[in-house]
Amino acid sequence: MFDSHNIKKEEIEELAQEAPETIIIGTGTNGKASLATEAGNWVKENNLNLLVQPSHKAVARLNKLSEQGKKVVALIHITC
Repeated sequence: MFDSHNIKKEEIEELAQEAPETIIIGTGTNGKASLATEAGNWVKENNLNLLVQPSHKAVARLNKLSEQGKKVVALIHITC
């Protein structure tokens, strides 16, 4: 399921099953991955807290939120 530069709704749904406070998406070293429109719409419809940024920033944010004891999940794209 996790196999492209376009992050699908189904991928976000899987992450959301953990009922996190925040979902973090890392878009790769150069930020080439993106959130599919239907995934973005689903996030809005479900009032989820989503953070999308280049992977190095996403990992730093994931670490910071984890250290604060927040319930957070992430999908980190690492190939571009």
